[in-house]
Amino acid sequence: MQITSPLPVSALGPNDPAQELRPFQRVTAAVLQVSPMRAVLSIAGFPVVAEISSSEVAAALKGRSLAQFVMSHAQDGRILLRLLDNPPASAAEGLPASDQSLAVRLLDVFNLPASASNLTIAQAALNQRLELLPGQLEAMLHALGSLPMPAWGEAEANLAAAVLAAGLPLTPQSLELAGRPGGQVAQGLAGLLSQLNLALQDNSLPPEFKELLQRVYKVLQEAVLDPASPESLSEKLAAAIRLLGRPLENQLASQGSIMAEGRNLAGLAQLRQEAARLGLKDLSAQADAFWKDLSQSQFFNLPAASGKGEQWLEAAFLMRLPTSDAGEQQAPVRLLVARRPRRGSASADPDRTHVILQVDLDDRRVIQVEIGLNHHRVQAEVTLPDDALCESARQELPALQERLADLGYALGETTLSVGVPAAMANKLPVLLPQGAALSGINREA
Repeated sequence: MQITSPLPVSALGPNDPAQELRPFQRVTAAVLQVSPMRAVLSIAGFPVVAEISSSEVAAALKGRSLAQFVMSHAQDGRILLRLLDNPPASAAEGLPASDQSLAVRLLDVFNLPASASNLTIAQAALNQRLELLPGQLEAMLHALGSLPMPAWGEAEANLAAAVLAAGLPLTPQSLELAGRPGGQVAQGLAGLLSQLNLALQDNSLPPEFKELLQRVYKVLQEAVLDPASPESLSEKLAAAIRLLGRPLENQLASQGSIMAEGRNLAGLAQLRQEAARLGLKDLSAQADAFWKDLSQSQFFNLPAASGKGEQWLEAAFLMRLPTSDAGEQQAPVRLLVARRPRRGSASADPDRTHVILQVDLDDRRVIQVEIGLNHHRVQAEVTLPDDALCESARQELPALQERLADLGYALGETTLSVGVPAAMANKLPVLLPQGAALSGINREA
């Protein structure tokens, strides 16, 4: 089977791929349109109109998004291409022909060749409803190509597109951070405090390292709240969010009292290195895991540049709770606050927001409080693990109503129920590859 292909319809300059073809060279082209007499191909992003030599060739090209050719020879300004029987393998295989065609056309819009890797990222951009801007497909290729893995595929490409669709910065480091499984920051904090406490009891450690341990332990204690002291609870909560919610780079750039008093995570960064140097494997592993989980949480807290959808601020800390044996436990707490900016301001609107709070009483029992705040009216939905706690909470409602009234708030509809709340995490939404459309392409840009 042969295709006789003239030079492109319009002059494309010295980068015209037709002028670069050599005898016996293999060429992969995107099939844009097929008729009984002609086919419109895209070679390296350049449109080429090809004359079809037989009906068998036209039939073989129909339904394909890609075709592979071998150049036979060129004469009189015409190129003779021989169609290979086996279509080239690509990440777009298995997709409906309409989806393949969208990906091919998307690459053609941005003058990119329809290679396997380019088709994969184009399909990922469609999957994630990404409003593409010039250079973003290349940025995806750069970030994916820099991953510390032998090869990347559709899952990684969808993640890269989701990062851009969320308005977050895409770099090899941010892509790796977004893709790690991650853990709960609060549980990691509890484990790290336990390891620090054990290390402080080891008298064989160097005095300067013990001093570093003590300093880091004291700083992290700011993320442990005590409900027995309600008068200072709001202040402690704000300090915990400032400590764990702001990246270290942001803290180092601060000129306020947090830096002056050493209430930051710079000591933890130093502790990770020193613990590894001294061979403290458990402490080093716990500190590294907590640091990475915290970094991922802080990355997802970045305000999305797109401003689309409901954005959340995630915070994690510990809360001291009494136990049945007159002891004390440190319960992990997760907090999600909807970031709904005020008009004319980038900060969240405190008068209209949505808050979800979860407290782990143990591995199986979780309390969740979901609060809707509209100016000075509060609505709450509380999920508790058993009937006894549900009844105790019901008895506390009048007291809660009085305390809110003292602060100028009215308690509206409140529901109490027994159940198991869904796991809560501020994660990056990655859409499934279905229902993709070209409406997400910003052609004007």
